[in-house]
Order: sequence, then C-alpha cells, then structure tokens
Amino acid sequence: MPAGGVVPLTAAPQSAVDGLLNAGKIAQVNATGPARGVDVSKAARFLDNAATSLVALTTLSAPPGMIFDVAHNACHDAGEAMLAAYGYRTASGPGAHVTVGRFLEAIFDQPPAQTAARAFDTLRAARNGLRYEAKNPTSTHLSAALYAARTLVPAAAARLA
Repeated sequence: MPAGGVVPLTAAPQSAVDGLLNAGKIAQVNATGPARGVDVSKAARFLDNAATSLVALTTLSAPPGMIFDVAHNACHDAGEAMLAAYGYRTASGPGAHVTVGRFLEAIFDQPPAQTAARAFDTLRAARNGLRYEAKNPTSTHLSAALYAARTLVPAAAARLA
C-alpha cells in the first residue's frame, strides 16, 4: 500500500487539484504533517457506502428516480472518499456538489474514470431537477448514472488499494 494508503497523484491531476485549492473550492484538512490530513479511514467509510449502493443497484426493484438517486449517491460517495483520501474537503458554502465533481474530474485524468467523472456534473443537474422540480430522469440520464457509479466506485477503490 502506498504511503498514506492512497495512490499519489501525478503532475497533471495534482495541478488541477491545486487549481481547486487556489480557487477556494476545496480546503486542506489538517494541513500539517507528512500525510497532509489524509483520512484513509473516512475514505474507506465513504467507499463502503458507495459499494453498498452498487450492490443495491443490482437488486433494487424501484422506480427510475430512486435508481438514479442511488447511482448518483454512489458517485458522490466515491468523490467524498477521494477528497478524504487526498486530504481535502469541499469549502463551505454553495457549490459543494459541483466541487465534488470537479475534484473527480481533476484526479481521474484517463478514461474510463475520466468519462464517468465528467458525467457526474450532468447527473448533478439532473438530480436537481428530480429533487427540486419533481422531474423524472430520462433513460439517458439513468444509463449515465449507472455507468458513472459502476465506473467511479471501482476507480476510487483502486486508489486506496
């Protein structure tokens, strides 16, 4: 297992993460010490939640909106896991969900995880319609949510391997 329990970021992803940090979108957790606030235990808990959601997706018999929500939550939990694993949290205030997506896009710079991370922002917007406008997800949104969850959760887990 790598030092701190997480696969180190290469130069380009680290630069993108630094951009989020410099823009005030994320903050370092416990910025002192060699591990820079890395919380592998918290990351593992979020990944456990994400994995539970993935299992639920294989057995869930529910309306499309509920399936979409479970898939979206799995992606979000994968993002929170990665934030914790690398020693960051989203900054306080509006836009935290957007920032989780931006962080996923920053750290996953190769397909297929890169493609799934980019889909997360679309899923977030669709989820807002579901939550705040009582809209149903389209079949395209549902397929994208399932793809993203099934791709991001294992990609995040591999970062802690």
